[in-house]
Amino acid sequence: KDDNKISYFTPRLAGFQLGASFTPDTANNDPAANGFGVTAQNSSTEDVTEIALNYAGEFGGLSVGADVFYVTGEAALVGADDPEERGVGASLGWGGFTLGGAYTEVENVVAGTQRTVTAASNGNETTSWTVGLAYGSGPWTVGAAYFESEAENTGGADIGSNEFIQVGGGYSLGAGVDLGLDIQIIEDKAGAAATAVDSTSAGVVLAISF
Repeated sequence: KDDNKISYFTPRLAGFQLGASFTPDTANNDPAANGFGVTAQNSSTEDVTEIALNYAGEFGGLSVGADVFYVTGEAALVGADDPEERGVGASLGWGGFTLGGAYTEVENVVAGTQRTVTAASNGNETTSWTVGLAYGSGPWTVGAAYFESEAENTGGADIGSNEFIQVGGGYSLGAGVDLGLDIQIIEDKAGAAATAVDSTSAGVVLAISF
């Protein structure tokens, strides 16, 4: 369950759209997919403000998409710096091909999926970037993507990194039924002195929508 928030999106004008939201408190519920992903038992962020601008347009046969966003909040714990998050993304589409990429920076949060805010996280910085290419023709779609993330503390020491490669494809069976196959290769490293954990997995996906 997400925490209560207020969001507003402007009408799209000349391809541009602006959105903003405000979350007073992330302590009451479990907003794992909201804002900074702070869980209830480790809540440490208040007055979370988010603002984003995106663009979507077409020039001849070329489709263009771009976005930029900024998120900040007030650290509720004494001695903790306010967290910040910013990022940009873009995509280009032409003749069935779609190329996309994104870059994100997060400051003053604990590295990892929980991303809590504590005094010990002051000066931490996590940078992430991803790029992917997909091609679709008729019912078929194939693609590949690469993701990399690195985290450093205030002294510049490595406190975590991971790399993620995914390739796959899908086939539309029609009437809202899609069949897909994905292969994922992941390398996860907790820190400079930690041993990297490698994993490879594959899965078949059956998606039904109506």
